[in-house]
This record gives sequence, C-alpha cells and structure tokens, in this order.
Amino acid sequence: MTDAFEHRLGQTLTKLSHNHTLDGETVRATAVRTLVELHLESVGRAGVSRPANFAELMAALLPRLSLPVRAEAARRLAHDPYLPEETARLLADDDYDVAGPVLRQSPVLKETTLLEAAAGACPLKARAVAARGRLSPSVVTALLDREDPAITVALATSQHHLDGAEASRVALGAPLPRAAVRRLSQTPGISSRALAALFWKADPAGRRAIIDRLDERHAAMTPEEAATGPAGTIDPTILSLAAQRRHDAMIALVASGLALPETLARDIVTDRTGEPLALAARAGGLPIDHITGVVLLTAPDASTSYAALRDLVSLAERTSPELARRIVGHWLPEPASLPAAKPMARHERAIAPPAASRPRAAMPDQGRQHPRVKPQAPAHGETQRRG
Repeated sequence: MTDAFEHRLGQTLTKLSHNHTLDGETVRATAVRTLVELHLESVGRAGVSRPANFAELMAALLPRLSLPVRAEAARRLAHDPYLPEETARLLADDDYDVAGPVLRQSPVLKETTLLEAAAGACPLKARAVAARGRLSPSVVTALLDREDPAITVALATSQHHLDGAEASRVALGAPLPRAAVRRLSQTPGISSRALAALFWKADPAGRRAIIDRLDERHAAMTPEEAATGPAGTIDPTILSLAAQRRHDAMIALVASGLALPETLARDIVTDRTGEPLALAARAGGLPIDHITGVVLLTAPDASTSYAALRDLVSLAERTSPELARRIVGHWLPEPASLPAAKPMARHERAIAPPAASRPRAAMPDQGRQHPRVKPQAPAHGETQRRG
C-alpha cells in the first residue's frame, strides 16, 4: 500500500477498535466502505499506484458481509477500469444483486467469467451479460442457446455488433422493438429467411426496405435458385369474399391456393397494414385490380388512408410474382416444425363411402320362442261399450 492509503485506513480501523459498542459486522462493513472509497480516490491518478494488497483485503472481508453491503460495494466498483480482476470475479460469482452491476459494466472481467455466467444456471446473470456493449462470439452463442426472449431483445438493442449468423438467430427469436428490427435488417450477411421473419416485426417503411433488399438478392440469383416458394393460384372469387367480409373463407382460399398452413394464412389475411395480403395475392397470380380491391376491402389501414392504399398497390406492381412466391416461401415454418402427416393404411380409403343401410341389430329377446297367447273374449260390459 501507499503511505497515504495505509494512514487513512489505519485511522479508520483505530477509531473502530476504540468503540467497544460496535459489533464485528459494522467494523467489517466500515472497513470495506473505506477501502472502496480510498481505492476510487487514489487509482488512476498520475503517480499514484493501486494499493498492493487491496484485492487480498477485499477477498478476506467481502464474504463475511451482509448482502446489502456487498451489493453497495459492487455498484460503486462495477465501472472501475482499475479494479483488480480477482476482485471483479469475486463479485461476479456472488448473488445476482451483487453480481449484476459487475457483469453488466465491469471492463476488467475476462471472457471465461462472462462465458460461465452466460451458460450458468442463473438466468438473471445471463441477462446482465447480454446487456454489455462488447461480447465475444462464443459468449453470444452461449447466450442465444438459452433461447431467452429477454436476452434476444437485449442483444438486438445493445451496442454490440452482431455478425450475419448472430443477427439471423436473433431475428428468428422473440418479438423485437422497431429500432432493433431496423438495425438487424441492415446487418450484412443476415439470411433471407431472417429478413422475411423481420418483415412481420417491422413498420410499413421497414417492410418495404426489407422487400427491396430481398429483391436485390433475388435479382442476383440464377433462375433455378430464384424459382422457390409455394406454387399455386388464389381463386379470383376472393374479391367477392372480401366484399362480403367473409374473412374465414378468404383464409381458407389463401391456405388452399398457396398450400400454406391455416395459421400463416390467417396472419396474412388479418394483418392491419395489408402488405402480407398484397404479397400473397401477387404470389397467387391475382391481377393488380383484384389485389387493389382485396386489400382495400380487407386491410383496415388501407381502407382509411388513400396514401397507404397507393403504397400497397405500388408494392404489388413492382414485386414480381417470383419474388412474392419466394418471400411467402420464407414465411413457411421449417420442415422440422411442421406436424407430421398421419400415414394412411392401405385398406383405409381417402374418402369414406356413404353409409349403407344396415339391418337393425337384434334385441336380446329377439329369436326366443314365446308361447302363443290366445286372445281373450271381451267381457259383456266391454262389448256394450264398443257397440
């Protein structure tokens, strides 16, 4: 230690030693607070070196303190670039109330410590690591492997630079704020499937930017590569169904025409802004005038704003049917997530024949030989009443 550091710490401990009414917890807490104060005042100054045995004193005192005192020390030391790495690790290994600020801010923590917290049992510590500004690829992978929506949002909104593969995993995860969607959609190397997933999370302007970027990639493909997506047509009667507000029938028509899951077809038809419906109608081969009528009668935002309707029609006009089919194809879930079709037995018919009339099953008593009962002659009074 420096002389000044020793002198001030010695004064504090001497005063405590003369006060016989104080318990050990108070003495240790005061000693740690004094150590933290002296450390923050002395380190970083020109010509002032860090106390030599600061880390040893903290290692001896911190484990014997209450949680609030440890948390207070962690908050004050979390941002310190001169904090000994062993002290920062000691705090990071503590309970979350102590470790959280250090895991979020400390610039002296090594990758091994961050990786342990990212893959550890405490989800709150992993979320604290995800909020850091700079992370190594291995730490990002460990965080994404947790499949925690809060971590996904933290990675998308932090200042950490994500590469194409990392941005793709984040984009395919939890719902994201608009600012994060805009940032991810501009990431170089992000996959087309991830861009198509971000389409559903973006505002109308962001959706158009995503379509333009997918269009650039589509134009650079060979005809064989570009010819992907659900093939099929949507029946033009969807326009009359839209006029009758028969949305369930429209969903069934989109699902059957493009061979889409009903849940996806429902998302397409019920989207407020109308871009998914315009793209699906373009993929299904509907003419532009039909697309205009369908989105006008179905999408609430398009039906109340001439500018929104004009933008949707312009979107449908400049989007080729091939690109529309490719985008809709990216909306489809991965094959592994689709429910497996039930295998049909050889003797089972695809369409059941009409039920044939069958003779009614015999009752339990039928077929028994009952003794024949002779009809009794009516009584004299009975005959008169009948007559």
